[in-house]
Amino acid sequence: MGFLSRGTGLVLMALIFLLPIFFIPGGSITLQFAKGFLAFVGVLATFIVLLVQIINDGKVSFPKSWTMFTLALLPIVYIVASLFSKGKMLSLVGMGFEMDTALAVLIAFILALLPTMIIKSKQAAFGVYLSVIFSFLVVALFWVIRLFGGADFLSMGVFNSRVSNLIGGWNDFGVFAGFMVILSLISIQALDSNSFWKTILRVCLVLGTILLAVVNLNILWYLVGFFALASLVYSLSFARVKGDGHPKMKKVIFEPLFVILVGIVFMYST
Repeated sequence: MGFLSRGTGLVLMALIFLLPIFFIPGGSITLQFAKGFLAFVGVLATFIVLLVQIINDGKVSFPKSWTMFTLALLPIVYIVASLFSKGKMLSLVGMGFEMDTALAVLIAFILALLPTMIIKSKQAAFGVYLSVIFSFLVVALFWVIRLFGGADFLSMGVFNSRVSNLIGGWNDFGVFAGFMVILSLISIQALDSNSFWKTILRVCLVLGTILLAVVNLNILWYLVGFFALASLVYSLSFARVKGDGHPKMKKVIFEPLFVILVGIVFMYST
């Protein structure tokens, strides 16, 4: 049972790490198709291992939350709409793992559901965090190398322009960077000491903010800025008090301030 539990966790961690960076060189297979295929295989493999674990344990637990219930409605709506459309098969499965098919939405929902069923300990949650962090670092490093190397450097038949990246579209690249900034802000708040992992998160925060500045999409700045402002307010509200009665500012106020200031500069300079 322990082996199966670790197995589902390892497969999920591998999928989370590989999905943002996975591609097939040569250009014969699109980046979207490659990632869709990996997501399908990864979700299927994780689901099979989880199913074996459920059979061995004799019990299954689903997250009891309105969030997951609401998310479950999305693939249901897609499937029903596809069945009543003229091109049923194209709407259901498409021609190659397109992102707007019922199958793609169903896979995305299962991918969102699996962590809630698998992550049962702090160690497992930490493993998922590491997968996201290291995957982001690979994405950022690859983009920086190609930025200085030129559009033809490491193109491998897939990345044929300066805005080409491991994630896919340019806006998708910005969304991933924004997600990493928000995740870093939340995680830095949760860590008390200046540990090694806090330093890594600060590196991710700076890299993510730089990438956001390069993409410079206002809606992303608004969303990330909202979380940064919430993080700043939280830090100031829970500032520790010195013996003389004056608040002692936590060091974590500088991270959200950095994000907010960079966002303001780039939003209002274009």
